[in-house]
Amino acid sequence: MLEVRYASRRIQLHRLFASLRFLCLAGHGVVFVRSDAKMFRFCRSKCHKHFKAKHNPRKFKWTKAYRKAAGKELAVDATFEFEQKRNTPVRYDRDLYVKTIKAMKRVDEIKQARKERFYMQRMLAASERNEEKDYSELEKNEKLLLREGQIRREEERRRAKVTQAEAAATLLDEEDEDAEMEEQKPALRKEKQKAVPVQQTLEADFN
Repeated sequence: MLEVRYASRRIQLHRLFASLRFLCLAGHGVVFVRSDAKMFRFCRSKCHKHFKAKHNPRKFKWTKAYRKAAGKELAVDATFEFEQKRNTPVRYDRDLYVKTIKAMKRVDEIKQARKERFYMQRMLAASERNEEKDYSELEKNEKLLLREGQIRREEERRRAKVTQAEAAATLLDEEDEDAEMEEQKPALRKEKQKAVPVQQTLEADFN
């Protein structure tokens, strides 16, 4: 069992059925003490029930044991050796304790950086595998690509026909408007001719 202190809060990490989202804070969770005085801590009742049912944590995808067994998390590293519990008695030394606390913080930073690097390498390898799968599927299903190309060309032809029809309709509308204007021109001329004598008579009356 491991106990870590962060900002005056003690977090007890349990290895069995440990999940990614839950941490066992002091005073929380479930503690089971076996007859040989070994303690098992659980963050919630879900983990405790699986433990009592004697389930294998490596078969559940939400556990850290499964992720480490599947290679999804960093499992082998020198930083994990610092977390092991040592039963050797050590005489109290203030300088030693101060250096130990500083080393713990530094070890946590190194461990976090290595986890992030491991994650990036895993994602890079996964992207390469996905690309290989995509290329293999493309090689197997070339006919589907040809069909998609034909469908795309037919769609482009249909759109071209629609645009041509719209352009022809606009041209017809413009021609109809021009014809209407030409038909209305004689009537407008007659109205203008009628209006001119009226203006002349009005001017003569005023004069």
